[in-house]
Amino acid sequence: MKCTEAQEQFGSALDGALSLSGRDELFQHLSLCGHCRKEFEFESLTKQIVRKSVRRLNASTEVRNSVLNALRREYEQEAAEIPFWERLFAGRRLFPSLVTALVVIALISYLAPPEPSASRLAVHAASNDVIFQSLQNFLSLREGRLKPKSVACDPTVIKSYFQKNGLHFAADTKIIDDCDWYGALHSEFEGVQLAHVMYQMGDDMTYVYEVKKDDAMAGSTLSIPPAAKESLTKTGWYTDPLHADHSVVVWTSNGTLCAAVSTMEKDRLVAFLSTP
Repeated sequence: MKCTEAQEQFGSALDGALSLSGRDELFQHLSLCGHCRKEFEFESLTKQIVRKSVRRLNASTEVRNSVLNALRREYEQEAAEIPFWERLFAGRRLFPSLVTALVVIALISYLAPPEPSASRLAVHAASNDVIFQSLQNFLSLREGRLKPKSVACDPTVIKSYFQKNGLHFAADTKIIDDCDWYGALHSEFEGVQLAHVMYQMGDDMTYVYEVKKDDAMAGSTLSIPPAAKESLTKTGWYTDPLHADHSVVVWTSNGTLCAAVSTMEKDRLVAFLSTP
């Protein structure tokens, strides 16, 4: 995949609209290309800040016009070919993206209070971030683009599936009386083994991303937000504060780190995950 092709897919990847194969191909490119990885993380962080920090207010005509005029001027400058900026940014695409992000950040400062430092510690914008990957996989699962390889009503079947696939860590599979079905999938991310466990209980779907604890907490391939790492070290649990649409809970158990994304309310999800 070329850099231009990867950059064209950033929006779809961040919106969860990219196919599973396309997502894997994109992340493979990002693992090899530092320039694209930094730009992807920057766009992801900008989108999260806009979604979580901006209060919905009716901006004045003056503000709207100033934003539109600023964007128009920058795109016209880029079209006029400015050698200095082309040399500085080593690519024409980054310049308008950066200016757009700066305008958005300026609007955030105008419309909303600054983001507290605690929230910054919880941000998970990197493509190799465990929580980011969990959220992307959950969206793919709900849209039918990510499908389990094993589906059963008996959780022992799921455990057997992971054993047959040579999983090097203990997958945490809950035994739930009212679970309609369990799902399982085994995969790798840049050589790191991953286990994916799904639970369907009535209208609620719960997806759990599982990896060896050391690979997430101390490894270099995967990452986890500082706030999550600190909480997991102290208590073994972390509840993500950045997502209003879904409940996100991370915990550790028997050397395994698990990140759950669910349609359940957070309190109910924690109770569910506390099941032995």
